[in-house]
Amino acid sequence: MSTPKIIIERFSALSEFTAKGFLYNLNYLPDTILGGIVLFALLLQSAPLGLLGLSLFSLEFVHAGLSSGLAETIPGVKEASKDVARCSGHFPGISYERATATLLGEGTLRTLSVGFPSYYMMFFGALFGYMLAMAETYQPELEGMPQKRAAIYAGVIIMGMLSVLFLIYRLVTACDTLVSVLIGAIAGLAYGYGIEMLIAALSGRTQTNLMNVPLIRDRTTDGKPIYVCKKE
Repeated sequence: MSTPKIIIERFSALSEFTAKGFLYNLNYLPDTILGGIVLFALLLQSAPLGLLGLSLFSLEFVHAGLSSGLAETIPGVKEASKDVARCSGHFPGISYERATATLLGEGTLRTLSVGFPSYYMMFFGALFGYMLAMAETYQPELEGMPQKRAAIYAGVIIMGMLSVLFLIYRLVTACDTLVSVLIGAIAGLAYGYGIEMLIAALSGRTQTNLMNVPLIRDRTTDGKPIYVCKKE
């Protein structure tokens, strides 16, 4: 066998292997991202990052409840999933949704009704909503930090564009219907936005400050107002 042919065959094999690995990770991207967030939260001992991970993990429960509610009210939702292992957004194994469906007698993995709305799009909708809410939460500080403000807004725009691409991907791969991805994305967006605003309000904006933005305060730690005298 000639050297050029060997090179071409090996390059083709490497390309095929890389493509399969990319698609595999793309199918389970929500769990991959969640695992990465939790890992870095532990390594960096970051409370804001940990709360973001906890918020995204809680989607397991929120999505399961929303799915069960919609299955009882919308005809045709409670149907067999096409390919749970590939389309669920979870790594193969046990998840809260699968365990719940089994306990409730929904059937095996092939007949779960937890695919509507799309958990995959709900996850990325929540992540986008969280970032969007952060940009609003720290708007007073970002007004005086043009470079960081531009970086944050660029991140929000990129996340929005990626969410649209993921939506198209789910439709092209026939994992979700248009209604499923739209409802999932909207529900996730509302949840992510709301949970960030709630955490920020309860923590005085300290536990959602992933950007380490210096906070503008009008009171000292003991609650007394800060007075600034105008220089004559």
